[in-house]
Amino acid sequence: MNKQHSMKKSSFIKNSLERKLVIIALFFALLWIIGSVYATASIPFSPYEYENELLEETIEVLGTLGMFGFFFAVLLYPSLRLIKMKKSPIRSFVQPIFKYVRLWHVPIAITTIGITFVHGWIALKEQFVFDDERFTGTIAFSLLFLLGLTGMLRYKRLDKKMHLLIGGLFSIVFAIHVLFS
Repeated sequence: MNKQHSMKKSSFIKNSLERKLVIIALFFALLWIIGSVYATASIPFSPYEYENELLEETIEVLGTLGMFGFFFAVLLYPSLRLIKMKKSPIRSFVQPIFKYVRLWHVPIAITTIGITFVHGWIALKEQFVFDDERFTGTIAFSLLFLLGLTGMLRYKRLDKKMHLLIGGLFSIVFAIHVLFS
């Protein structure tokens, strides 16, 4: 049998536009993380609070940006549920928007993970103590990291339920973290 098998390289993300957006988001998130870690290298980890108003405002702004990014990324789930409801009165309104929400879900999530990492890094550099706020933030970031990994497995059609479960756990811990801050 002399069949010619075409060895076509299979891409991890099949949609070329989404693949480009994900690569760009990964690039900027890594650049952001590396630059921020380098910029804050002079601040030592210390149990004493590092009094700096600019640093505290930066932590708050990054936390708020992370929160907005998380809320946008979460929009995928309710919009998908609304589309699946046949008799929903707002289904026709949500359906055209869903295409863009689905396209931007992963790039926004990757960027949010980068912003959240820098938020946590600077917060721990400011005062390396595990109080309620930092403890819940560390757990929330760990869950966010797992959420990102299981989200990447979704491209290979694996772990849909795990992604939703970790997303729900992250939402709960994130809400607790926001209440403590």
